[in-house]
Amino acid sequence: YSYGRMVAGLIYFNALRYPDAIRQFTKAGALDTVYTSAANQSIGLCMIRQGDMKGAIPFLKAALAKDPKAQSAQGNLALSYYQLKDYGHALTAYENLAKLTPKDYNAYVGLGNCYYSMNRFAEALTNYDRALKLAPNVATVLKNKALALMRLGRKAEACAQFQQAAARGDAPSAGMLNTYCK
Repeated sequence: YSYGRMVAGLIYFNALRYPDAIRQFTKAGALDTVYTSAANQSIGLCMIRQGDMKGAIPFLKAALAKDPKAQSAQGNLALSYYQLKDYGHALTAYENLAKLTPKDYNAYVGLGNCYYSMNRFAEALTNYDRALKLAPNVATVLKNKALALMRLGRKAEACAQFQQAAARGDAPSAGMLNTYCK
């Protein structure tokens, strides 16, 4: 019965009917503890999709309490905190995500973005470099690295990164290259 509720929740989720999906996931989690973590993760994601980052956090935390290795819950928790500009909690969540998924460049991008937002540019740069070791051709990471380099006063290196990002199709990098690197 609870499996059917989870399936119904997914159908509603895919149809962008988030309130209906939340009702189904809530019922599934309440009926069978096997589905509690998945239901809470799904409810948290529905809340995120509705733009309610603050409302998503308790469900994502509950999912992680039940399953501490739930990568999607950890990533969504980090994203929620970041979107709320709670960079300290986001940093902790991204660190946990990096431990769970050390080969996923997104965790290091998240760490870099948190450090950048906290004006800790050297630490941001370190994490962008970690991300680029795992995914060397991602234009937005190259751009983020260039921005950190600019904030550190390393203009020549930043311009080289903007050039690489622009060559990979990142339009903002092309604009920054023309503005700051002529």
